[in-house]
Amino acid sequence: TVFYGPGLTFSASATDRVSGVDTIYISMNGAPFQPYGQDILIDKEGACHVRVYAVDRVGYAGDVQSLRFTLDLSPPETSTRSRGPAGASMTASGTLIELAATDNLTGPRQTYYRLDDQNEFSTYKNSPISLKRLEEGEHSISYYSVDHVGNREEQKRFDFYLDKTPPRVEAAITGDHFNKDGKDYISARTPIRITAEDNKGGIKHIRYSIDGENDATDENVYTEPFSIKGKPGNRTVYYEAVDNLDN
Repeated sequence: TVFYGPGLTFSASATDRVSGVDTIYISMNGAPFQPYGQDILIDKEGACHVRVYAVDRVGYAGDVQSLRFTLDLSPPETSTRSRGPAGASMTASGTLIELAATDNLTGPRQTYYRLDDQNEFSTYKNSPISLKRLEEGEHSISYYSVDHVGNREEQKRFDFYLDKTPPRVEAAITGDHFNKDGKDYISARTPIRITAEDNKGGIKHIRYSIDGENDATDENVYTEPFSIKGKPGNRTVYYEAVDNLDN
C-alpha cells in the first residue's frame, strides 16, 4: 500500500503525437468519469482509487490508467507509562517513564521529548526516561510523535512531583518507664508507640523488630502500640517507615 499525507493534490497530463489531446477524463473512487480541468485536492482520509484516460482530437480513447493509494491525515497518539514506584502525579527517583505511540494507518515514525524547560527535544529511542539526575520537586516531560507521512501530534505534557525524601519516623514510650543516665527502663506492660510522617507520598507501612528478630515478616508491620515481653535485660527496638513511593 502506498500512503500519502496532508496537502495531496492529483494532476494528470497526456500527450498525443498526431492529432493531439482533446480531453482527459477522471474518476475518483468509482464515480462516473468527468472531464479533468485542474489539479484536484484530495482531503478525505482513507483508501482512494483514481482512474484516468484521454481522448484525442479524432475520438481515439487511450487505455484507462489506475492508481490506488491511501491518504493518512491523522497524527499519532502518544501516552506515558510509569515503571516503578509512582502515585497520582508523583514519582520516585527510581521510576522510569515510558513513551508509547500508536498510529492508525502509516504507524509512528519517531517520538520526541524534553525534560522541564530544555531548549531542544531529544529523540525517544524506546528506552525509558530516567529521573535519577533530577532534583526533588515539580517537573514535566513534554512530548509528541510524528508518523511516516509527516502528520505531527499536538505537543503533550506530563507533570509530576519527584519525591526523594523518606518518611520521618519516631518511637515513644507512652506508659510506665524510668530514665536514668540516658537509658530507659520499662516493664512488660509498657506500651511503645511508633509514628511516621511523610512530605508527599504518604506512609505505606511501618515495620519494627525487637532485638532484630523477624524484621522482614508481615507480622512485624506496625498497626498499634505494643509492649516487650520475655526475658528481662537490655532490649532494642528497631523500626523504619516506607512511603508509597518506596522511599
